[in-house]
Amino acid sequence: MIQMAAFAAREVEREAVPPQARLLLAVGIRVAARLEDAGHRLDTTLPVAASTVGITPLVGQLLVHLDRWHTQRHVDRVLVFYSEHISRAAYEPRRLDLLPIDRRWLDRLQQQPWPTRTLPTFNMDPDRLFFVPGASVFVRVVIPGLCRVAGQ
Repeated sequence: MIQMAAFAAREVEREAVPPQARLLLAVGIRVAARLEDAGHRLDTTLPVAASTVGITPLVGQLLVHLDRWHTQRHVDRVLVFYSEHISRAAYEPRRLDLLPIDRRWLDRLQQQPWPTRTLPTFNMDPDRLFFVPGASVFVRVVIPGLCRVAGQ
């Protein structure tokens, strides 16, 4: 946790956003405490998902908070810091610029071959599939990135 909090704190300090204008959300009490100890004010702290069953509700909570920030506070830039599982006992801090969507990244992604022989499909109505209670259409852009990060 110390490494993750230190990494996030360094990256946040590099941004051109004054501390009083930052909105920080931490997932996990330990990382929240480390960020607060480093002088960062947190808007929200959510508990870590205790199992894979808890990932979907956690992502839902994150989306509701991000949507509220977007609609009420006009936030259009979202950075996500997370720990990527590298090996059995090793994790490495990572940064994901969730919003705004990087057009170059989308273009590069479009050029990559699909990693399996099976393309993803769904037969649900997209509005039901991506429905998050209390959230607007804004969250449709954010769901894939948060799902990937929450699963780490």
